Amino acid sequence: MPQPSNSNTQQLDAVDKMRAEIIRIETIRWQVLLTLHNALSVGAFEKVILAVIQATYHDETLDELRLKIDYLHTHGLVKIDYKPDGRLFCQLTPYGINYVTGAQAFESGIARPSTIKRVGRPTSKREVKHPLTSATISTNT
Repeated sequence: MPQPSNSNTQQLDAVDKMRAEIIRIETIRWQVLLTLHNALSVGAFEKVILAVIQATYHDETLDELRLKIDYLHTHGLVKIDYKPDGRLFCQLTPYGINYVTGAQAFESGIARPSTIKRVGRPTSKREVKHPLTSATISTNT
């Protein structure tokens, strides 16, 4: 089996790094949306969002986060309120709420899970004979 040349290996490493960076950016955008969804009634300042993101990505900076928030704002998912002291206050738009809850189609560039499992009481079907008519009734319990 021939060994890949050094330049091919470097190209593969560069592609892997690019893929990892794309995954990181898209995941952070999704985490921003989830953070704002949890703060739905009041919204959140960028520093609060940054604290949540830094729990997963320790090296995320405020400037990088602002770029991701701006992307979400450009796509109509987030409303930004620029405060006089330079801070950003963010809230989900109605479109953003629908997107997070799964009622809206997926946007490219956001690492949203493809399926959302609904957790609830398990149901089982059983058949019961009606005492008067002898008809079979199917029920969920």
